[in-house]
Amino acid sequence: MEVPSQQTIFVLRLDVEDLVAELQNLPNFLFFQEPRTRICSTGVATAEIHLPIDVLSNVWQALGKSGSNPPNQSYWSTFCASLCDLQQRLTYVAALGALASYFQGSSPSTPPSSKVVLCEENPKTDFELKSRLFIENNQTVLCPEGVGGTYFVQDTNGEKFGVFKPADEEPGAPLNPKKLVDNPLLPPGGGAIREVAAYALDRGFAGVPPTFLVENVQTPSGPKTGSVQQFIANEGESSSVGCSSFAVEDVHRIGIQDIRLFNMDRNGENMLIRREGDRYRLIPIDHSYILPDKLDGAYFDWMFWPQAKQPFSPEELEYIKSIDLVSDVLLLRKLGIPEASIKSMVMSTILLKHCASIGKNLYEIASLVCRDISGAPCQLENFANQIKSLEDETVESLFEKFSALVVENM
Repeated sequence: MEVPSQQTIFVLRLDVEDLVAELQNLPNFLFFQEPRTRICSTGVATAEIHLPIDVLSNVWQALGKSGSNPPNQSYWSTFCASLCDLQQRLTYVAALGALASYFQGSSPSTPPSSKVVLCEENPKTDFELKSRLFIENNQTVLCPEGVGGTYFVQDTNGEKFGVFKPADEEPGAPLNPKKLVDNPLLPPGGGAIREVAAYALDRGFAGVPPTFLVENVQTPSGPKTGSVQQFIANEGESSSVGCSSFAVEDVHRIGIQDIRLFNMDRNGENMLIRREGDRYRLIPIDHSYILPDKLDGAYFDWMFWPQAKQPFSPEELEYIKSIDLVSDVLLLRKLGIPEASIKSMVMSTILLKHCASIGKNLYEIASLVCRDISGAPCQLENFANQIKSLEDETVESLFEKFSALVVENM
């Protein structure tokens, strides 16, 4: 949502009952438009309240931190972002009370609505809101690694907390600042939404860091839309240490998700490592090259690690069995993933589920999804090619046909 000039976003995080009570104490004209209250699954609500800069100056005074000059717009953006921390809640409630008292009896020339809207759709997290504010505050640093326009988002102390990838700066895009790739694995422009899809489908299983889409973020080079991912402190990349340092569980979980997503670029640079005891934990990042519209080039660096040849654990087999393809299809459609790419996910997952059920290990399944050194089509591609007029099939009709094909030939 675009913020008018000379305005900023004041972010309130309160329990639902407290939030409604506080909003009722505020005079109607404080709002430039309807304040939106979103009820999250945790029972906590977020309200975005648009206030003029002079009103925010009075909040500053209410907090007892006023100086000789009112804070400028840039400072307020940073200050309000800090309120995403729930520890600031009581301070903010006090500021709201001061605002209500200050404006009692006043009236602007154009009073806006003060209706409170309660809904559950697309609740914004503290991380999303904070990322947007700091990106718009130009507190980003271009990441030297990689071939795309990837930026670390930093707080006022210079600490990294997010990773921003604008869609118009992906490898091969005209605005890409590095210009190292002319022919990327997938056309530029779709990587941001695929990053979000990887996190949404993972649901915490493989440890993909929280990732969200931010739209129309105002940057010095113009409005940007892209993915923003939580920055995870790490000790480097998996390629910097021997694979024997990794837990079987981590390799299996990342592998299961990579097969589902038909990851075309799971290399040693996009698995971060973090030491825990005598082991390194793996953190999967960089999912721009997943969910292609054609099954012709999966690549998994972990495929030849010894962990991949270990049998799945009972918990992993239960997870694979419980994958709900219908729900996943609906999720990807809601995100805007093309139907052809959704079909790729469906076929990969059907093959994964069947192979796991008949006792194949991760390496054996990956061998059916990746081409060999000759470049000949893999087994998954061969199965897909046996579906006549695949492009004309609906995703739903593909469930039964592809399942029958896999069961018959495996």
